[in-house]
Amino acid sequence: MSFRCRMLTFRGNKVSLPLLDDIKKLKSQGRYDEAIDLCRKALEACPDDIDLLYELGFSYLAGLLLKGEVGDQAVQVFQRIIELNPHDVKAYIALGTAYEHDLIDFEKASEAYRKAMEVDPRNPDGYIYLARLYGSPGVKISLDEKVRLLQKAQEDAPDHWMVLNEWGNHYREMEDYQSAKAYYEKALRSPGADADLVARNLRSLASFTAKADSPL
Repeated sequence: MSFRCRMLTFRGNKVSLPLLDDIKKLKSQGRYDEAIDLCRKALEACPDDIDLLYELGFSYLAGLLLKGEVGDQAVQVFQRIIELNPHDVKAYIALGTAYEHDLIDFEKASEAYRKAMEVDPRNPDGYIYLARLYGSPGVKISLDEKVRLLQKAQEDAPDHWMVLNEWGNHYREMEDYQSAKAYYEKALRSPGADADLVARNLRSLASFTAKADSPL
């Protein structure tokens, strides 16, 4: 039985969920090269399936990060998604993330995040990701703009764990460790939080606090 007959069924031009589940399982196991191969074979049968393209793009993104390599494969995939749906905010965020982490191009990343803000000004993600680029090479974001970005994100999503986490980072940089701790702890209690990431920030903060409290 051919790959197409064995692995794919269609609802209109959509790929069946079992195949997507298989790809996500491979990703969860860190088997990104296998996930990429599966996506590419499926895309031969259904080249414009956005769900598959997302899985391919994120597999490239994670795989390159894991290997510590630089490449534009994920960027190309997310650009294709934007061609198919220019109003997809998630695609601009993903594109910015690929520029930021796979190509180390912070200027291009900032352009993608600003485009996400333009497409949907009420979506907090563009503001959060752009604020995170404060201080990155080639990115012209002042401290005041960073604060305004976080304030705007919090207006639209006051309990978003990423907003709260970024406030924690901000106050840590300002050496206001008490406020940073309060925001990290609130982020940790927020729905959907990346508990490992926020917990690492809290541990890192504890080391900053210890150094600040130690006698000269």
